[in-house]
Amino acid sequence: MARKYSTKSASRRLPAQVFFNILDLATINAWVIFKEVVGTKIKRRDYILNLVDELRNNYVPSKTSTLSDFSPGIDDGPTASRRKSKQCQINSCRNKIMNICCDFKKPACGSCTSKMIKLSVCRNCKKQ
Repeated sequence: MARKYSTKSASRRLPAQVFFNILDLATINAWVIFKEVVGTKIKRRDYILNLVDELRNNYVPSKTSTLSDFSPGIDDGPTASRRKSKQCQINSCRNKIMNICCDFKKPACGSCTSKMIKLSVCRNCKKQ
């Protein structure tokens, strides 16, 4: 019964597999309880889709309101180079990076930066 409409993803990690199995069983239990309490016949697929819509609607407005508070200007701050990773140029630590410091515009690794609302600021910029 849990196999027909499953939430499982292709994960090799055991904790993820256990989580998805528990999620499948929880949706089956919720569907059975809903049918008994309400007393209507509803297909399990329809119930799951309605449940997903309700849960998503509760989550999405809160997430969009926090993202609307952050309004970047023309310069977004750090840009992630999608073509090729570079080496950190702040402390010459030779770490591969994808972030660029907002102020110096130089590649900086995670240990040389602090992240503040999607902005990477290197240690040298923080001291100033």
